[in-house]
Amino acid sequence: MEAWANRGPEQGVITIDVHEDSPFRHEGYRRWSAWKMNYVRALDAVPGFSMVASREFPELGITVCVYHRDPVPVEFVAGWGVGEKWGRWALERRVSLRVRREVSTTGLRFRVAPFAGMKKPQVCRVLIDGREMGHFTVEGAPWRWQDHLVSLPPGDSATMDVVVEFSGVWAATEAGTRKRALLFKKVDTITGGG
Repeated sequence: MEAWANRGPEQGVITIDVHEDSPFRHEGYRRWSAWKMNYVRALDAVPGFSMVASREFPELGITVCVYHRDPVPVEFVAGWGVGEKWGRWALERRVSLRVRREVSTTGLRFRVAPFAGMKKPQVCRVLIDGREMGHFTVEGAPWRWQDHLVSLPPGDSATMDVVVEFSGVWAATEAGTRKRALLFKKVDTITGGG
């Protein structure tokens, strides 16, 4: 269930629980639909979905529940490799993120690392809605994670389009041919004091 919820584009799920005394709970239902109840129960335990409404209809013997996908603070949009256990690659000279900003959001934290194929320090420019908000340089030993912070001016809750531009792309290894810009473990929003 968790794999399905994380892979699908669904923003909401509606479940219908058929009570024991419902006229809809006949032998055919028990035989062919009882397995669905396991999915309804499993959905309650899936991180990333929350029940936002529930209504019982006693005359029909059913309960309808509405689940909605929890908002993700940072969404990797374009220019990224697939997510892996350690994080993901930035594959192009320009990558984009969609960031959900709350009123209390004061900045962005980038946890990044150099990789063996980098020929020189990687300069990263962070743009929001086309305006440069900050920049940082990544250098040092390969796969050593480092945090870089970019402050944001005060603002209202909103969804921001964030672009990170890199000074270069290189093959990850001497034998590699596919170009990469940087290793990203995660991108966080910072609220209040950090």
